[in-house]
Amino acid sequence: MTPEADDPSPGDDGAAPSNPSISRWAEPPVYAPFEPSSTAADDVEFPAPTTVDVFEQRTEDIATAATPAAPADHLGSDVETTDTSSASLRTIVEWVAVVAAALAIALFIRAYLVQAFEIPSGSMQTTLNIDDRILVNKLSYQVGDVERDNLIVFRKLDGTQSDTDELIKRVVALPGETIEVRDDGLLYVFTDDGFNAIQLDQSYLDPQNSILSAPLASDSPDQNIWHPNCTNPEGNGSRCTLDDSSYYGMGDNRNASTDSRSFGPIPEENLVGRAFARIWPPSAISGL
Repeated sequence: MTPEADDPSPGDDGAAPSNPSISRWAEPPVYAPFEPSSTAADDVEFPAPTTVDVFEQRTEDIATAATPAAPADHLGSDVETTDTSSASLRTIVEWVAVVAAALAIALFIRAYLVQAFEIPSGSMQTTLNIDDRILVNKLSYQVGDVERDNLIVFRKLDGTQSDTDELIKRVVALPGETIEVRDDGLLYVFTDDGFNAIQLDQSYLDPQNSILSAPLASDSPDQNIWHPNCTNPEGNGSRCTLDDSSYYGMGDNRNASTDSRSFGPIPEENLVGRAFARIWPPSAISGL
């Protein structure tokens, strides 16, 4: 059988032909399997990751550096005792300062701004009743004028029969005016000419109260209510003319009130302040 051109025969020396296209006769290469040296693998040691260990170590180092060394036992006890004593003393001083400041403020307010008073009698019924408590603005007349119908608190005049040092009445006549008290309880204020009189509105009185029944004045025109502090001549019994710095005050309970009808006009220098609010009892809290 004649070999074909693409199936050549081996050469005379039995070696495979050098022509690379004739590969049929070549023996395939033999590759030995790779076997890693166990000795080399055993000799290599891979270190474990140290990132966490280094972070923790650095954190411990920083904490250790930031922590001051503990003092000796006896020194530590002395410092703790001293700090505690100082803190206690400072607290006491602070509380004393707070109480002193509060007391000073309260005294200032009471002396110059607002003061509370208790009503001891029924002379102002039914506007104010016994045991009512009121607030008095002591600055009011330092910056403003006294007005008719104001409830004023004043220091009692010499010779006044009263168990309290301060009294409260309603202003019915202002400085320079002439007031007349009539037996029907009506009040008239005369103008400068002395002839024209103006009847005062007394709507603050309670005509339903038996104490006020009319209301009547305790002094009638034929009685002499002239007082040395009035400027009109003695003998003009039902009228009182005020000087330029006095006020005429009367209680709303006209039949049971000791007021300017007995002790005369109230000097401006005796004024304490204006009653502006009732704060007791709670059911009767109101402005005045």
